[in-house]
Amino acid sequence: QLHRSIARQIAHRLSETPGSYFDDYRSLLKDAFHVNRFYLRPGSGVIYYQQYDIAPYSTGIPEFYFPRVNLIFVQYVEKLRTSHKNFESS
Repeated sequence: QLHRSIARQIAHRLSETPGSYFDDYRSLLKDAFHVNRFYLRPGSGVIYYQQYDIAPYSTGIPEFYFPRVNLIFVQYVEKLRTSHKNFESS
């Protein structure tokens, strides 16, 4: 669900700037995804990928914004918290 939301954001960006992401970005989204690559901003969460992961260097660091009230992002953060707690207790 998270990757679908990111793919929709990329499709919108590609309609405005063709060539700004690699042609196989859909498969790269999953392959290059890293659970610790996110940060919080006032009112939103941001998931990002490194340069060259899913787009050419000229695109910069791809960032995808999710309002904090967005259930997809809330579920993602909760999953991270659970994983982190499980790791600390082992």
